[in-house]
Amino acid sequence: MKKVLCLLLCGVMLFSLCGCNLVLDVLVGPILTEEQEAIPHLGFSRGTLFEEGEDEDILYFTVEEFAQQPIEYDVYRSSMHYETLTENDRVVYHAYEYALENGYNNLLLDDLLVEDPNALLTALEFLALDSPLLEQNVRFTYGNFTSYYPVVGLNGLYETQAELDGYYVTVHNIEKPHWDKKMIALDKAKEIVNALPEKATDEEKALALFQHVSEKVTYGDEMYPELLTAVYPHLYDALVGGKSQCDGMANALALLYRLAGINCAEKMDPPKKDKDEVGHTWVFFELDGKWYNSDATADAEGNPSTEHMRGGYYFAFPDELLTHPTVYPTIYAPSTDGLYITVDARLDNCEGDDLYMTALSALNHHHREWFLVTIKDYDEDAAAEQVQDIVNYYLCSCRYYAFKLKNDSTAFLVCLYDE
Repeated sequence: MKKVLCLLLCGVMLFSLCGCNLVLDVLVGPILTEEQEAIPHLGFSRGTLFEEGEDEDILYFTVEEFAQQPIEYDVYRSSMHYETLTENDRVVYHAYEYALENGYNNLLLDDLLVEDPNALLTALEFLALDSPLLEQNVRFTYGNFTSYYPVVGLNGLYETQAELDGYYVTVHNIEKPHWDKKMIALDKAKEIVNALPEKATDEEKALALFQHVSEKVTYGDEMYPELLTAVYPHLYDALVGGKSQCDGMANALALLYRLAGINCAEKMDPPKKDKDEVGHTWVFFELDGKWYNSDATADAEGNPSTEHMRGGYYFAFPDELLTHPTVYPTIYAPSTDGLYITVDARLDNCEGDDLYMTALSALNHHHREWFLVTIKDYDEDAAAEQVQDIVNYYLCSCRYYAFKLKNDSTAFLVCLYDE
């Protein structure tokens, strides 16, 4: 009897000193059901991850709880890339989106959600291509982690902590000061779109907004001496500061299109193989069921145009005229025709008079303003010689441009001007 009383007394003392949860953990361990163990969790935090006391500041959700969390700014993004993801990868995608809006630069993702660690990076990249509110030159670090989240154990009698194994991702682009600047840029974008003529068609809106970004925003690589590690809010730089690089200019145009009701997403090319630098970014948009590319990085001087060419070479052009390869090409609908810019002929070389004869026919279709051909084996001297014949025939002056295309052929554009 005395032994029993002593054991009870020790139990009471242990309970008083350490608390009910620890006593039950010591006696029976943290009991989780199979159902509880099969529920994936997500965690969010700000600041530097895994510092002392950091675990106390992590906000944890089950997937079901997370699905109830509001995401307000998804109305400004496309779903083009999102729709290609698996169910689990969509949860990860939304986790990045939630983190972006709420300033959580650290994400903890249960390994039950992640079949392939590379999918973590794909979901982040897809959000950057869908949403103009996240830079394409996204900067992140990631790895494995173990954390602990609160859980009710022992059939609901007490709360303990369960181990969470998975992956952490720290997204360096996600900071509240950056988000605040993006909200200023959003207000500026709304102002620009609201200034469009009330009865403007989608085609007129698409052209006007492209011209706004192309003409009002200058390319400023020199702004970023640390470009490879920069995570500046380029959307703000473009729309408010008027100076950015392709990331900010593409995001600006995509946001303007979304606000104007024009369906769009963004494309990018792979990083350069010989350099650790981000690839190029441009906009892919839809008008009347047809898809077009637009690259507002080409400013007014670098984007040859005539009156009837409207937005110029880099506005609403087909895939054939892309100067950059595209990552994830199977995601996008084919763009087979330009809205204003079209290829008049596809030549193997500049020999003979094929270029000259093509030009005579094409100029009749383009108000004697311009013609465009692609040449597989381009020779500048031979092409220039035939262009001189055209100039002599029409008694005018001209400018010609050669663009190296992604398939290694050359797009050759000639614009005529009255003397």
